[in-house]
Amino acid sequence: MRRFLVLAAGLLLGACLAGCVVVAHPHHRGVAVVVPVGHVHSARCGHYFYRGRWFLWKGHVHGPGCGHIFKGGVWIIED
Repeated sequence: MRRFLVLAAGLLLGACLAGCVVVAHPHHRGVAVVVPVGHVHSARCGHYFYRGRWFLWKGHVHGPGCGHIFKGGVWIIED
């Protein structure tokens, strides 16, 4: 019985310390940025809006199949 309790306590402790697993959106690879006032978004600027923040994915080109959507004059990711 004691062996079972030690094993159960170890499993519980491991589960508590492991935390949760967060899966990022497959098209979210940029870093958070502040977009300058007056910036006009284009297919080559690399900015996109996701979960209330602006991000920049350097070298990314927006277009069909890139995973981002052009909506309201900006590129976004929809969950």
